[in-house]
Amino acid sequence: MDVRVWSIFSGELLSRIALEAGPGVTGADIKKILSDQLGINRFRQVLYSKDGTQILNGEVLNQIEHDVHLLVKGTGHVSCNESQRSQMVEASSANKLQILELLLYEHLDPNTTDAYGRTLLELAAGGDHLDVGNLLLEAGAEAETKSAISTPLLTATRMGNTEFVNLLLQANANPNRCYCVRPGFQKCWTPLICAVRHDVDYDYRHATIVPMLIKAGADVNYSCDSKPP
Repeated sequence: MDVRVWSIFSGELLSRIALEAGPGVTGADIKKILSDQLGINRFRQVLYSKDGTQILNGEVLNQIEHDVHLLVKGTGHVSCNESQRSQMVEASSANKLQILELLLYEHLDPNTTDAYGRTLLELAAGGDHLDVGNLLLEAGAEAETKSAISTPLLTATRMGNTEFVNLLLQANANPNRCYCVRPGFQKCWTPLICAVRHDVDYDYRHATIVPMLIKAGADVNYSCDSKPP
């Protein structure tokens, strides 16, 4: 099966994708391949057939040769209504990957927050939902967003979610971003302070996180009495 992908604006041939014949190649599959080949975020891609009909994510391409026209949407996101917000929050906190993926394909904002101001990435970090975290980051979620309560990195550290901590550090989350333990409380914790304190109180996972944070540039001399940035 040969899929030719053309720019909808310039008419330029962007990619020729050779696939093994057989059922199951969908619009979503083509978007993932183009994301790898062209570096275009798959959640910004809209695919059309030659006749101008939009190719849906679940639509199966079953012709021997298929011409696809690609429209790349802007980097902006669509604001969620309350129903969509509720679905995105539920999907992120309950590890419902497929539902979240469908919502993100609607170009909904991956930095949406819940009623308490927690971002979707922070909710995923708390539940150690690594695949959800990867999906949100791919869709443009900010690793560094700070809610009224915490940050994704602080949440993952506090919960001892080692792989999620690594994911966020790879996404350039700031290891020195701090938060106040309680609103109005003067003492502020960085992820490193959080990891050290929890290692004493809980289990070995936090001891694994400590060197990860230091390697990423965590300040070992930070004082709890320092003023938060």
